Amino acid sequence: MRYLHVIALLFLLLPFSEGFAQYNKPLRVEIEVKSGEEPFRLVTCGENGLVLFAQTTKVENKDNVLWTFNFVDKNLKNEGQVLYPVPRSYDFYDYEVSENRLFMVFNSSKTSQSDEGMLLFIDPAKYIVASIPFKVPSRTTISAIKITGNTAYVALVSKSNRFYVVKVNMAEGKSSTIIDEKADTPDVKSMLLEPGKNLLSLFVQREPKRNKFECSVYAYDLSGAKAGEVNYTGFNKDFFLVSAELFRNKYNQLLVLGSFNDEPSRRFSEYFSNGTETAGFFSGLLNNNDIGVIYKRFSELTNFHGFFDDNSSIFNRITKKSKRISDINYNVVTQNIQKIDSAYYFIMETYVPEYHRNYRQSYNLYYSMPGYSDYPILDGYRFINAITVSFNDKAGVNWSSAMEIRDLFSKYIYPRMNIVVDGENAVLSYSTKGKVLSKVINGPDAKTGYEQMSIMPGMAKDEVVDDYNNGLLYWYDNNFIAYGYQVIRNNFTSKNKRTVFYINKLAFR
Repeated sequence: MRYLHVIALLFLLLPFSEGFAQYNKPLRVEIEVKSGEEPFRLVTCGENGLVLFAQTTKVENKDNVLWTFNFVDKNLKNEGQVLYPVPRSYDFYDYEVSENRLFMVFNSSKTSQSDEGMLLFIDPAKYIVASIPFKVPSRTTISAIKITGNTAYVALVSKSNRFYVVKVNMAEGKSSTIIDEKADTPDVKSMLLEPGKNLLSLFVQREPKRNKFECSVYAYDLSGAKAGEVNYTGFNKDFFLVSAELFRNKYNQLLVLGSFNDEPSRRFSEYFSNGTETAGFFSGLLNNNDIGVIYKRFSELTNFHGFFDDNSSIFNRITKKSKRISDINYNVVTQNIQKIDSAYYFIMETYVPEYHRNYRQSYNLYYSMPGYSDYPILDGYRFINAITVSFNDKAGVNWSSAMEIRDLFSKYIYPRMNIVVDGENAVLSYSTKGKVLSKVINGPDAKTGYEQMSIMPGMAKDEVVDDYNNGLLYWYDNNFIAYGYQVIRNNFTSKNKRTVFYINKLAFR
């Protein structure tokens, strides 16, 4: 396979590292954990290192729940742990990494006054965790966040046909609502923050009639003064945009890229689906209000892998006779679109719920025959495909490809795939069952087989019994992180079995 001469997956070798690392072993760290604990979220912060965080079950003063933050430097040295209290009324929304610092945003829950938000500032180089509370309009939910320097812009929507942007000065701990706009059932899909242009652009999907959608771009300066509004007629009003990201190309034009649902009446989560059903991807160059939008369904990809069984049919509401397997809409987890050189890479991972049925027998005093009932119990989610699209600067599709995801089942839904682009080759990789699998996904080599490499445990004579909740993340330069949970047996140590959260540092050469 020609591409292997260009890109190969190598372990970083060090003569010595503390903990479990040994001579000629990959750089690795292990944190012993208890089985069944809430899994860590791992965030890479460039050369500032890694942050592992999770909500614990520990309560402080009845009103706060403790979150744990573990700091790991770029040599995988564990620099310590911080426990930080977060009000129980706050729900974690999302995080943003800016200038190699981590920012977590929380929204007050429905059980509270719903007029509060909070940013957590985490500096992995200085091991600092600090909270910045801010006020939000009442009865709103956060839909997007952007950060530049010490200023955060938080977009929110309300059910009263309005959307807002709150500007938070994190250095001074002050906030103010700078944008208050009326629109028909608005959904702020994306914010484009351009400090050099003193410009903040919002891509908003509106629903003036039930299951009929329109799209607009609203532009403001960074103080909130409105600079313009464009309503676009080129979008299909019958398609719901599941995700959309706004970009500015080198020609100073706006383009929007994302995914769509062609059955918007079924866009809400049902039962075990835990996500919005998605039919395919779209792109549009926003150079005038009647733009042409490109829509492409997953079923149009020649290497798309359909999935169907009796268990999933109750969620998809179809039978094999009524619809082709490849036309089924799937739940999808997406990543932020990456711009590499002059191309934009969009990765979507499809999954389906898997469950078993629990049968119950009941008796009635007036009847001799017992009654039977059954109900489903969710086991987890089976990942099926990784769909990757390369867009150009004019919002055209360079290529699109589907890659089968093998043997990846989890109770947790989060992105698993990473892409490496080297010249004409794009390689997609993911981690599962203690292995890293990779495959060329574009060009003449797209149909080549999978390459795989085992993730080595920490000590000699270690035997990996189980490997779960794993992933693969880009870190910095050409370095990646393979991580997850392993149950390890070693009969040559005093403690012959341990459960660990592991991190292995890898490099693409």
